[in-house]
Amino acid sequence: MAHNGIEVKFGIDANGILSVTSTDKGTGKKQDIVITGASTLSKDETLTGGSVVESEDNFVHPTIAEISSNAKIMKEKLFAPVLYVMKFKTFKEAVEMNNSCCGIVNVNIPTNEVEIGSAFGGEKGTGGGCYTGSDSSKQYMRHSTCTINYGIELPLAQGINFG
Repeated sequence: MAHNGIEVKFGIDANGILSVTSTDKGTGKKQDIVITGASTLSKDETLTGGSVVESEDNFVHPTIAEISSNAKIMKEKLFAPVLYVMKFKTFKEAVEMNNSCCGIVNVNIPTNEVEIGSAFGGEKGTGGGCYTGSDSSKQYMRHSTCTINYGIELPLAQGINFG
């Protein structure tokens, strides 16, 4: 995309885990997206989205897709606006799914019990997660105050007397 003569491009590997399935030979337009190692996001699996952004770069529209927890894509991290929906029967099964797949960066399990959700903070292999954000410094630092007295006298703090 160009704006005022400046071309904006992103270094995305076209042969990476998310790539364009095919290009229509007649129109040259991109047809669909495919996730390498998993089946093409068909109309049955794609709940919304699934189409590519028409540009020379490889971008996809936000997509919600139902996928199996044992799909190859679940073992890798996909940095694209694709949300996977997986079915589970028990809470324990959902936790096991999350812990077995390094590709799952964030898990959302709706609950009315705030205590249940508060016990989880996501990290995995990214090195981020619950220790990032604006409050992350509070995990590793303590607050202290330093005062410099440029006067001649040396008053003691809080009424301390060494006499």
